[in-house]
Amino acid sequence: MRFLLLLVTLIVVLPWQARAMQVVCSLDRPVIGRGKAASVTVFTDAPAGTKLTYRWSATGGALVPPDAVTTTWISGRAAAGHYRLAVRVSGGGGQAGACAVDVLVADNVRSAPAAADSLGSEAMRDLLVRGSDERAGYGLYSYILLGARPDDGNRALYQAVLEAYLRLDDTDLRMYFPIRQLNATFVPVDTAPTAAPDTTWVLDHYDYARARSLLVRLNIREGDGPFIISALRPIAASDGPGLYLRQDLSLVPVSIVPEWMRLFRSQTTQQRVVQQRALGSLALQLHTMLAVAATGLPMVQSAAGTIISLVKSGS
Repeated sequence: MRFLLLLVTLIVVLPWQARAMQVVCSLDRPVIGRGKAASVTVFTDAPAGTKLTYRWSATGGALVPPDAVTTTWISGRAAAGHYRLAVRVSGGGGQAGACAVDVLVADNVRSAPAAADSLGSEAMRDLLVRGSDERAGYGLYSYILLGARPDDGNRALYQAVLEAYLRLDDTDLRMYFPIRQLNATFVPVDTAPTAAPDTTWVLDHYDYARARSLLVRLNIREGDGPFIISALRPIAASDGPGLYLRQDLSLVPVSIVPEWMRLFRSQTTQQRVVQQRALGSLALQLHTMLAVAATGLPMVQSAAGTIISLVKSGS
């Protein structure tokens, strides 16, 4: 834990030229059909105005263009299977960095089950209905927790986060990967819906008591959030969640919430290492992407350490 905190501190205080460039890749979808395309973007922590060059490569298919911050991977005649998309970024002062993502080409891309109380998707969305527990065996457990009922001060942000959550693409990743490699993002509700829920339904049936109980278990007793908590085991586990990643979106402007949720989805679908260091990697990646998403919003960039933090349960 001390190492992770030191690493985050070094990223904040050291001159850019004195350290390696932080480079993060973001894929718009982890599974595509044969002959289809996917978009991939690279984010860096290079200072604004730094001239960067990009060199993309892939183990199959084609990248167009091969030298831009955002490129399109065209699977073309690539056979079904896994492909790696990688980029090497170079900048002033001899700094360089690299990242890679994996995309799966499938013969048939299957959407999520239609059951009303299951929102399976690229982020493995699910409603945590009162009286039920999370399914065991996921590699990462994430929760969207609202600290209080909506009012004039938080309603717009609550709505933006939940709307972005409900709009995530419906590809059932359980058809392609074992659940121990997947993240599931839960929203607590007081009853199961009888039809596809919308934002209004979720707010009306959100289980605020359960959310507050989970936040108290994490010693989060102040603030409305919304909070996104990610841990290697359920929050309510008998021995607690252990090390967890906390995102406090109360300082994130409504205008960048859709992009923020999309980036979170992108990174959690690439987190397939069920180890604590995966949470540290995820935290650093989100820090880097937040700095880009919040360009022109210094109040967000200066509060990045508060918005995203690694915490040991019980501390």
